[in-house]
Amino acid sequence: MGSLDGWIEWANANEGLLQGLGMLASGVGAVLFALRRERRERAGRVEAADPVPSWLVVRPLAESEIARVAGLLDQLGGDVEPDGEGLRAEFPDADDAARAALRVRDAHIATAGVWIGELGTDPPTPPDAASGEGVRATARVRRALRDAHDIVAKARGAGAFPYVIDTAPSGLRSSVLRRLALPVLGVALIAFAAWSLTRDGTAPAGADPIRAIAVLPLESLGPDRQQEFLGDGITGQLIHELGKVRDLRVISRTSSMHYKGSDKALPEIAEELGVDAVVEGTVLADGDRVRVTTQLIRAATDEQLWSGRYERSLRDVIGMQREVAIEIAETVEAQLSGSERARLEAPKQIDPEAYRAFARGWMLFEQRTKEPDAIPAAVIALQGAIAREPEWAEAHAALAATYAVGSHYGVFDSVAGALAKARASGERALELAPSLGEANAALGFAALSSWDWDTAEAQFGHAARNAATGRAFSYSWGSIVHGVQGDPETAIEWAHKGFALDPLSSTTSLNLINAYRWARRLEEALLFAREAVEKRPGDHVAHLQLVAVLVEMGDLERAREVIEEGEAKDVSTNGLELRKACVLAQTGDTVHATEILERHLAAPPRHELAAMTIADLALCLGREELSAQLLREARVSRLPLLIYLGLPVFDRLRATAEGQLTARLVGLSLDTPREERRP
Repeated sequence: MGSLDGWIEWANANEGLLQGLGMLASGVGAVLFALRRERRERAGRVEAADPVPSWLVVRPLAESEIARVAGLLDQLGGDVEPDGEGLRAEFPDADDAARAALRVRDAHIATAGVWIGELGTDPPTPPDAASGEGVRATARVRRALRDAHDIVAKARGAGAFPYVIDTAPSGLRSSVLRRLALPVLGVALIAFAAWSLTRDGTAPAGADPIRAIAVLPLESLGPDRQQEFLGDGITGQLIHELGKVRDLRVISRTSSMHYKGSDKALPEIAEELGVDAVVEGTVLADGDRVRVTTQLIRAATDEQLWSGRYERSLRDVIGMQREVAIEIAETVEAQLSGSERARLEAPKQIDPEAYRAFARGWMLFEQRTKEPDAIPAAVIALQGAIAREPEWAEAHAALAATYAVGSHYGVFDSVAGALAKARASGERALELAPSLGEANAALGFAALSSWDWDTAEAQFGHAARNAATGRAFSYSWGSIVHGVQGDPETAIEWAHKGFALDPLSSTTSLNLINAYRWARRLEEALLFAREAVEKRPGDHVAHLQLVAVLVEMGDLERAREVIEEGEAKDVSTNGLELRKACVLAQTGDTVHATEILERHLAAPPRHELAAMTIADLALCLGREELSAQLLREARVSRLPLLIYLGLPVFDRLRATAEGQLTARLVGLSLDTPREERRP
């Protein structure tokens, strides 16, 4: 059949086949046209549709499943009713119904269908086509279901927009579907090949490379709190594994967790975090089995670049996350060094109960700014994880960080004792995994809290080079080390690096503002302090920073206004009240300021920075002996946050005899260039 005559003879003999191929080509062309049009719409930011009431129908359901599915649909915001052998739920908008369909599918409950519009007739009454709302809602449902590879039917009735998803386990699917699987796969491959050859300017060809990624909190499909701990833990683990790829900038867990339960659009989230793509997905655990679905989406075009579904034993969950990280890195063509690939491919199994305890401990640790008492609970959980997995280096590093950072919150009986435990846990982690940067970060923080600046600088340097999830922490807190040692420009550089990796973290924002305060560049500190309050209006730390900078600039009137604004927003704390008292004392209202001082002397706050501010307040009120006594007690107790005595707001306190003695003990040498202080 190599000659032209041979091809003609074959074509005459297979006329029916060629006609079929022609019809197939026409169908593929229609698919391509729809895909290209939809992509152009996405690239042009399709006009948002008004909410279109829609129905989700789930059936058939066994009697034993009805209550569970009804509870799930109710939890997702649906108005649930019986529907023959199953249930139906009305949702206020089409994409709400679509997301609920995915939840049903991920739980492997039953077949689910999404109908856009009212389900009052058969076929359903469609939305008003003239307004275009039905077309736009349909497009949004298609995007919401873009990872539902098992959509098996659509277009039911004139003008209706249904989507039916086969969610039954593969062994239960109909023989018709099994027979259709191969032809459907063939059509999909042909369509994909044709689409690849006909991409236009709106397709990803030539698109900017992806070098910054955020992993959004994986949605926990289970209803209980333990499922939530597990989902957050797996999110953090995926961030940790992706962070090992140095060719990618991966946003830290603290900032990613701000979007837990958020309904913000992905492009908006990506813009806030400064990333090119986001990872999102779901987690469902059943005993010691866990199923994770994930997808990687290019933020600018809302285009799915990759998706995966994994079901493993919880014992193998770390290996699973490493596999996901490799696939994402390869999808975005990130460079993987030999050592990075080796670390990601290294097998790792963890006792399921140890993993649950670790996830719980880390989640509690992250709640410390709002609930300081969560720190001791985090210690107990992490100790439980280590008891089951004594050689799990990451658990030892997490315990070290909890002790070190917790030493600043007044929740331990002895600061020195907590720091000693932090050092022991961090050193044990490095014995088990010498290149574990998270352990270096915890040891750096313990050294900073002990005023051991050389050790802190060395440990934070190691962490910044090696840590996956602790890199933002290392840069941010390392900036303080450089500020204290008289190198404010390096402090600013490090603070910006930490902030870029964790832009929504209160801590990285705090240390960025402080870096400019160490350098006495107060105008720039003011800009970042105002931005922090705008981004986090309920964050008392942001308000306190703004007030402190205004005081340092001498704008006491505006500082007082910000304090009152904070009180009106119910973000007032001990620190803000004490700083308010200092402002009152400096502006002549000594009576009110004295009342605040006496109240805090009677019931000292646990947070040590407030203890130092009490000493400053006493000095503002002319009570020098009391101020010296309070500062001396803080020094004897070796309160870690005495390092902040070097900030401009404490210039007056540091200038006293007791302040000078404390500054020398802590190692504050702001006025001496770094190179002159080192041998």
